[in-house]
Amino acid sequence: MTNRELRGYVQRLYKYKSISDRQFSNAVNNLEQLRESDPYFYYFNMGKLHSLFGNPNDAISYLEQALVLKPENPTCYYNMYKCYVKNGDFAKAYEVLNGFVFYNEKEVDFSFPLDLLNTIKFLDEGFLTYLNNNSFVVPSTKCGFNDLCDSPELSRLYNEVLMAYNKKDFMEALSKLIRMDYIIRERNYPMEVDTLITLLKTVKEKEAKYYMNGLTEDSLKNEDYIVYCDYCLRLYELGKYDQESFFRKIQEIIESGALDSASYLLDEVSERKDFENYLDIVDYLRGFIREKKEFNLLSEENQKDFTSKRLHAKSKYKKKLNQACLDEYTALKDEYGLKICDYYIAKVMFRMGMFSQAKEKFLSYLEQGGVKTEKAYMFLAKIEKIQKNIPESKRYIKMMKKIHRVFPRDFEYLTDKLYGRKKKVKVE
Repeated sequence: MTNRELRGYVQRLYKYKSISDRQFSNAVNNLEQLRESDPYFYYFNMGKLHSLFGNPNDAISYLEQALVLKPENPTCYYNMYKCYVKNGDFAKAYEVLNGFVFYNEKEVDFSFPLDLLNTIKFLDEGFLTYLNNNSFVVPSTKCGFNDLCDSPELSRLYNEVLMAYNKKDFMEALSKLIRMDYIIRERNYPMEVDTLITLLKTVKEKEAKYYMNGLTEDSLKNEDYIVYCDYCLRLYELGKYDQESFFRKIQEIIESGALDSASYLLDEVSERKDFENYLDIVDYLRGFIREKKEFNLLSEENQKDFTSKRLHAKSKYKKKLNQACLDEYTALKDEYGLKICDYYIAKVMFRMGMFSQAKEKFLSYLEQGGVKTEKAYMFLAKIEKIQKNIPESKRYIKMMKKIHRVFPRDFEYLTDKLYGRKKKVKVE
């Protein structure tokens, strides 16, 4: 092969996102034959080749040798920048990208990756430094080497990326970048956004780490609980929670006794469009909070007394002393007025076959709701089925399963045989 053919084989590989072992080996052999005649071409392309093959450390070593031969060559700096990003050495990536911008004479726009690297630097220095950074990337039709005027769709997406990034909506910016990457690969468009995706994910993860570290028990119980809540909301925005796991986080907060924090978070999510299909779950958790607040209003002595009497009534239920159990739960409701007693009363009435009265009590309980909401829906679904009201029965089953999906727990569901033995069934 001539030198021209040797060069051509190597350079053709750069159109691929990855190469095989055989392609890599052949390219290395070709470059070795050019080492003496053109050492810069050898070192520079060995660097690019190792980067393409996934060896960033080796790539940097070769590119540094190329820079010794041509210290003002901007292309070396650019390729080293991508390698340092792959290695997670963002300080060096920032340094060499600035070197590229300094020596480059063509019109390019690398303001976005420079700002991303600067943001990572501020995050590493400290969270307050990051919060005080008011950087702004000016929307542009240029993305690195590429003028996107020839692709209106990519140009629009890139501007949406920058607008979302400037608002610190990193999840939105990331989704737009990933969409750009898909279009680029589908059309073989001559650009790449892989490095931008890596940098933006790093910013997102580093910010999330600071918020996660702030979610301590002390910060939750602090008088300034809104800071804790805002950290939770920001973690949701950064993709650390989806809607259902966020609700499970709120449930944890309720169970810890931080009811004001939980109420604040529920107020926030109830106003958000991405939670509009979960307003019934919001109501469920509000009922959980009201139930706890209602119990907390009792004196410590009355709390103990209520708990003791409830357990005594429960023992009667287990022994199937239905009337005695019903009398005790009714007396407990009269004495303390707690809404949860309606659930216990209804449950006994259901066992006694008093379905209409049980239905009224279950619905009364659900007006406020609480921790027994899922089971109340289960009993109501059964009552509606017994009374041949199948559409209503299915509606309650659907509501019961949704709560179970969001808050999975061990649960005994009623079998078709009304008084038969209960068995555990899996809710899909």
